[in-house]
Formats: sequence, C-alpha cells, structure tokens
Amino acid sequence: MDPAVAYDMSGNSYIFGIQESGGVGRIVYQKSTNNGSTWSATATAILPLFASGFTDKEWAESDHGTASPRPGALYVSVTQFNSNFSQDAISVSHSYDGGATWSTVQVDPTQNLSSQVDQFSDLAVANDGTVYVTWMRCPNVGGLCANTTAKMLISKSTDGGVTWSAEKQITTAKLTANTCGAFYGCVPGTQERVSNIPVVDVDHATGALYVAYYDDSSAIMRVFVRKSTDGGATWGSPKSMFGGMHHQWLHWLSIGPSGQVGVSTNFIKTGTQYVTKAAFSLDGGATYTKKKTSTVASNTTSDGFGGGFIGDYTGNIWTGTTLHQSWPDTRTGVSADETGGLLTP
Repeated sequence: MDPAVAYDMSGNSYIFGIQESGGVGRIVYQKSTNNGSTWSATATAILPLFASGFTDKEWAESDHGTASPRPGALYVSVTQFNSNFSQDAISVSHSYDGGATWSTVQVDPTQNLSSQVDQFSDLAVANDGTVYVTWMRCPNVGGLCANTTAKMLISKSTDGGVTWSAEKQITTAKLTANTCGAFYGCVPGTQERVSNIPVVDVDHATGALYVAYYDDSSAIMRVFVRKSTDGGATWGSPKSMFGGMHHQWLHWLSIGPSGQVGVSTNFIKTGTQYVTKAAFSLDGGATYTKKKTSTVASNTTSDGFGGGFIGDYTGNIWTGTTLHQSWPDTRTGVSADETGGLLTP
C-alpha cells in the first residue's frame, strides 16, 4: 500500500510500501540495479516505533547533493501510530548503505490523538545534504480534523537524519468540512476524501525551500505555495497560481534542475467533473504560468468505487525543462493513473 519510489546517485531504484500483518504495519522495500527489470526480495526498512504499532503514509528521498557528505543516502518519513491508534508521531529513517541497514529517529513529540493528530509527511534533501521533513498537525474536534485549522510544520537535520531540529510552523491552513464521512475532510460537492500534504522541495542551486498546500478559508479549496530562503526559519507570503473560482485538490510540487517551480493539482470544473492543471515558475516563484494538462474531463463518480475513493495523492517531477505529472483519471470509467508532460521555455 502507499508506494513510494527513490533513485540513488548510482542509478539504483527503490520502491517502498506498507506491509500489514495481524494489525501491525511496517515499511518494506525492494531494490533494483537495472532500472526495474528485476527486483530484490522484499526487506524491512522501518519497524513500528510503538509496540505492535502501525506505520502509515511513507515518503522516500535520496541525497543527490553534489556538496553533500552523504551522497546516495536514503531517507523515508512515515507516520507512526501506536497499537490502539491513540497516539502518533512522525519519524524519518535513514540508510547510508543502499538499504542494507536502517536507523529510525522520531522527529516530533508524541501526539495524543484525542486532541491533535500529526500526519501527511514529506521529504526534501538539499544540495549540502540537509534533510527537511514537513507534516500537518490538525486538532481533533469532536472526533474529526475536518473543518479545523491545521498547522503545517517543518524540521531539518544537518547530520544525515541522526538528530532533528525543533519543529517550526510554516503556516496554517483551513481543512475542508466532512461531507462524505472522512476524518480530514472531503472535496466539496463530491464523496471524495482529501489529504492536505505540505509538499516540500528545495532548489539545489540556491537552497530555497518551497512548500505547497491547500487552504479552504475562503470556502474554496485553493492551492498555495510559500517560499523560504533561510532554511525554513521564515516564510514568504502565500502565492496562489490557479485563482479562486474552483476547488483545487490533490496538489504536488517539485523543483527542476534549473530552479523551475512546478505545481500540479486536480481542478473541479463543474459539479463532480474535474480536469488537471499545472503551473510553472521560471523566476523563483514570483510569477506562474498555468496550463491544463488533461485532455478530457474526468468525473469523481466514475472512480470505480461508487464515487467514494479516487485516490489520495498525485505527483510531478522535472526532467530537464519538462514537468511530468501523474493524476487519477476516470475517462475509462474507473480511476486510473494518467501521466502527461508540460514543456516550458
């Protein structure tokens, strides 16, 4: 479940996922040395921090820094739940030997879920090897985080994930209401649950950090990006690149090799119909150009689950001057992974 992929500097590829057995969850991985033609046997990367606990929603990154003391290091962030789901915490695991051995470190204080929840982490590794982890903390009000104001948080490690800085708030974000029975809220007008991941990436040339998230404060789900030029100590004003007329959901962000900023999201067109759009910036996030990348409108009611589950994530990544993105597309009558590219000047 919840696959995540990383490539190290030697061209080895890794795929991570959740393996559950008897109610206990761990993060396992496989490694390929030939670009996916063959894969190693499944091995464990992360065990639960809590006795008989559960690991959830992992993300993976590899250190590609040319000035890093640990090139090729692997990092995996995850939400750690205890056995009865009354507590949780964010952890980051690291491996310096291509996945042969792993160490796991808890990043944030343990949360009591009756009052607040830490969830939805993401990772980025700077050119000098600094590792950043972001996550969302939402208050539990009446058994739900939906319709509350969440905090987007960040921590960093300068020693390869051995120790982590005290958490720092990036911003706050209003979560959507629970109109479909989902703990974190639903896409308005649909029966689709929605996550709010503070997606982070870093410009290897300048060290600038960018974080994307959605905010529903204006009763419209809007994707925003904030930028930090001092390692996450302070953050600039929120930047909206898709306007505020339609709901935007399942966002992602990545930084290209020349500092290009790419943001993608699903975009409700009318009712339960949606398209996918992307926006890019070639001036450090000062201005954005947006484009529609899906050629056919999709409908959440055609997700293959009666309109109740289209997926939790999208993605994008740069190759040169092309932003490649993936999204759940229902043009065939079920939710399927669709990919498309956006060529920039």
